Amino acid sequence: MPHCAAFGCNNNSNGNFFRFPKDKIRRKAWIHYCRRENFEPVTHRLCILHFSKDQYEVDPEKRAKLGYLNARARLRPTAIPDIIITLSPGEDLPIVPCVSKITTIKTKRVRGAYHKRRNAEVNTYIVCTLISINVVTIM
Repeated sequence: MPHCAAFGCNNNSNGNFFRFPKDKIRRKAWIHYCRRENFEPVTHRLCILHFSKDQYEVDPEKRAKLGYLNARARLRPTAIPDIIITLSPGEDLPIVPCVSKITTIKTKRVRGAYHKRRNAEVNTYIVCTLISINVVTIM
């Protein structure tokens, strides 16, 4: 049974877990979000609780209203976790400084218009959006 890799999250019951992306820039943002030292995910995953509605291709609540209860939620190609979960009302997770410099990564030549647009969209996405994070309290 998978467990959520985010610091302070003990979710292991919900079936909606997402693997870390292979794209190096997004993967770095997800790792930063987990707030763990020397963390290199291999089989780790993040649960559905860490993503706001706008991070999904189709809103999970709308899909449930249409009767697709067993369908898996799908994240957008640019999705980055943006909801921090606190353990109790007065307890916050440690603050980790935002990554301010994005290094250029040498990759294979991208072919096709779709892949070029997707890579351009991901590369222009600012990793530091983690600063404007929603906070949810779980008791």
